[in-house]
Amino acid sequence: MTHDATTTARGERIVGFSVLLENRVGRLLNLVRTLDAAGVHILGLSLREAAEFSMVRFVADDPEGLRRVLKESGLQFAESPLIVVEISGPPDLKGVLAAVLQAECNIDYTFPLLTRHSGKFLLALHTEEEEYAASALNAAGFRVVARGDISR
Repeated sequence: MTHDATTTARGERIVGFSVLLENRVGRLLNLVRTLDAAGVHILGLSLREAAEFSMVRFVADDPEGLRRVLKESGLQFAESPLIVVEISGPPDLKGVLAAVLQAECNIDYTFPLLTRHSGKFLLALHTEEEEYAASALNAAGFRVVARGDISR
């Protein structure tokens, strides 16, 4: 299997979307309603507030649909690959962090997903060295999931 910008040794990459939203009451709810009406379901999100705009990070079950809705809505956004790892619960967090440290990778941000896979919780991580971090997590006994595991 050859690897390009959309694939890894684990399968198709999970894409995270970072969206700038005006800091106005109801803006996030309006976006989620628009996505829901388009059949796009949010699997995970993180919000970082700033003065005039907030940075919202999403993982969706339909990345192409999310991309389309964001473009049609005229919203500024960026895409980046994410590592999504299965964990049994809070005690696994220390092991995940230790494995990523062992790979000498920095974690830029992380957030939980609102869905489970194989009865386990899912944690999204963004690192500069995605493949090294994913390999280290696998070597430490954690399962890194691919897009097909969580998306349509």
